[in-house]
Amino acid sequence: MYLSGERLESFSGVFGWFTGPITSFVGLIIPLLLLKYGFNSNWDVLFIDESRIKIIVIPIIIDVIGYLLMTIPYLFWDYDDVKVKKVIEVLKRREEVTKGEDNPEGGDTPPESPKPDEIPEEAEVMS
Repeated sequence: MYLSGERLESFSGVFGWFTGPITSFVGLIIPLLLLKYGFNSNWDVLFIDESRIKIIVIPIIIDVIGYLLMTIPYLFWDYDDVKVKKVIEVLKRREEVTKGEDNPEGGDTPPESPKPDEIPEEAEVMS
């Protein structure tokens, strides 16, 4: 959105295309692992120490792996205060330009979204 100047309406839905099959696959593997280590419809297996430990440890290990995978994007986050201030400056300038071009009289009509070629780009923010 920041680079193109256009709204990304279904941005999160696009990620669902990739994450949906992965979560479905993992959702099928976990019950198979639990079944392999003794968990079935007979709840009495939870009274057996060896089975209970395996049945409890497997979901915990899978959760820990999932949380570690979710933290990977944060390792690459490189916005410091200077970059954030530059982004805010550009967004404020875009807002001023948009309000100035679309609604010069200050009437009640809401401003329309600007076209990508009409939005000024700041080169130093991208470097």
